[in-house]
Amino acid sequence: MTLDYSLCGLLTSDKLLKQEDLYNAGKELVDAFSTRGFVYLTNSGINPKHLQEARLITNKFFNLEKSKKQLYSMEKNIEFGYVGLGREEVDWDHPCDVKEALSVDGNSVFNHPEKLPEDICPGIVEFTKKFMTDCRQLSERIMDSLSIGMELKEESDPKKCHQRIHKQGNISYLRLNYYGSADKLFTARTNSSRRTY
Repeated sequence: MTLDYSLCGLLTSDKLLKQEDLYNAGKELVDAFSTRGFVYLTNSGINPKHLQEARLITNKFFNLEKSKKQLYSMEKNIEFGYVGLGREEVDWDHPCDVKEALSVDGNSVFNHPEKLPEDICPGIVEFTKKFMTDCRQLSERIMDSLSIGMELKEESDPKKCHQRIHKQGNISYLRLNYYGSADKLFTARTNSSRRTY
């Protein structure tokens, strides 16, 4: 199901946000999740410049030499890190999932930015802070919609359960995936080593 979230998205200020719009969006979200299991939100209000910046930062990081990216590998950093080409699998019938990834946790971004690969990918800290803030704000708006749509009592407010987003002890992540060229795909499939988490 597709839901146009423009009346409740981030471009609508808190002052202009109407309870009726949150309620209607919440009802549609509840219906989508309970009947189809998913929803595709359009017009969420995530800044298109931040989406473009995500592509630029992703390309900048993943086009670095392998040795530089491996300085931030998942094996060395438990909370976040780089996952090399062919190191993860999602299907036992195939030798690997052909992508590279960089998982960045909110606690590191906001409280320990020195852990991020800013030295080899300038701008990644500023980008992740902006983008993760957008995502948190949108998540909170969606939780508001769901709370109202489900007619939850205040003590059941999902935002209370998720108030530690981007803080110590919370596992909110930004996952940057990169699917490379066909020649990388062939190399990864023929040289893969299996790894599960």
